[in-house]
Amino acid sequence: MFWLILLIVVAALCALVLFLVAPAAGRKELRTPFAGRNFAHRGYFGKDQRPPENSLPAFAAAVQNGYGMEMDVQFSSDRKLLVFHDDTLTRMTGTKGWVRDYPYDQICQMPLKGSAEHAPLFSEFLQTVDGKTPLIIEIKSRHEYTGEYLDALCHAIEGYTCLQRNPASDGYAVSAIEIIRENLDTAVTNGKDLKARLAMANAAYLAGAAFSNSMVGLVHAIGHALGGVCHVPHGDAMTILLPHCMEFNMDTIGHLYGRLYLHLGGYENFVKAKVEDYGRLSVQTVRDMTARYHEFCNLPITLSQAGVKKEDFEAVARTALNDGAMIVNPKQVTFDDVIAILNAAY
Repeated sequence: MFWLILLIVVAALCALVLFLVAPAAGRKELRTPFAGRNFAHRGYFGKDQRPPENSLPAFAAAVQNGYGMEMDVQFSSDRKLLVFHDDTLTRMTGTKGWVRDYPYDQICQMPLKGSAEHAPLFSEFLQTVDGKTPLIIEIKSRHEYTGEYLDALCHAIEGYTCLQRNPASDGYAVSAIEIIRENLDTAVTNGKDLKARLAMANAAYLAGAAFSNSMVGLVHAIGHALGGVCHVPHGDAMTILLPHCMEFNMDTIGHLYGRLYLHLGGYENFVKAKVEDYGRLSVQTVRDMTARYHEFCNLPITLSQAGVKKEDFEAVARTALNDGAMIVNPKQVTFDDVIAILNAAY
C-alpha cells in the first residue's frame, strides 16, 4: 500500500512538472530573437549622454551596432505615448515636474541633456527601429506621492516631542528621521527606486512605533479636524501644518527640536551651525522639504492650495480642541491659537 501511494505521488509530481514546463516548449520561436543577444538599455549612448539616452540617434546607433533594445514608454498629459524612462523630467531636461503633467508639444521643446534631441513619440521610435532588432518595452507604472512620507516624518517628530515621550519612542523616532532624510528625495522623485521606497517603508514603521510608544500632538489634532471638516487628505494636512505647529511649540520645546537637527539636517550641516540655532534650523529644514515637494510634484503647502475655506476655521478649531492628541501637546493650546495657526498656514 505504501509503495502504491508513493508511486501515485511521484506520478502526480511528474505530471505537475510537465504541466508547468510544457507551455514554454512551444514558444521557442518567440524566444529565438532574444537569445544570445546583448540589449542596449534606453538605446546606445555614452557616459557623456552623446547622443542622449532615449533619443532617436541612440536608438539608431543600437540598431547599427547589432543590439536589441529595452526602453520605457509613458503618456504625456494629452495622452501621447512617448519614450522616456524617468517619472519626472528633471534629470534629462532640467524642467521640474512629472512627465504625465505636461502635454507633448511642451515636452518636445525640452532638449535632452542640452542636446538638439527631444523625447520621441513611440511611433517615431518604431519608424527608426524599422523592425530590425528585438525590443523589450516597459510600460511605466506611476508612483504618485501623496504626502505619506512627510506624514511619517510628522509621526517621528511628534513622537519625540509630545508629553509622553520616553527612551523607547526617542530611539524609534531618531532612526526614522535619519532614514527619511537619506531616502526621501529619491523615493519622491523616482518612484521606481525600490531600495529608497523600502527604506521609506521601514522609516514609516519606525515612526509608527515611535508615536505608538508615546503619542502625537498639535499637528495631528488640527490635521484630524481638517480631514473631518474640510476633507483634506491626511498626508496633505500633515505636510501643511508641521512647520507651523513646530513654530508654535518652539518656545516650549525648542531644545527638543534642536536635538533633532543632527538627524534632520545631517552631520555636515549640524557641525557648521550654532547650538542656539539648532531648533530654528530644524523647523527651516522641514519647511525646505515641503517647499521642495511642492515645486516638484505640486504637493499643497498651504490650506488655500488644499481647498480649505476660511469660513470653516472655527469648526476646525472646535474639533481640534476636542481631539485626544491635543492633550499631550507640550504647550497648552487655545481656540485662538488654533485659529492663528490656520491663518498662518492659509
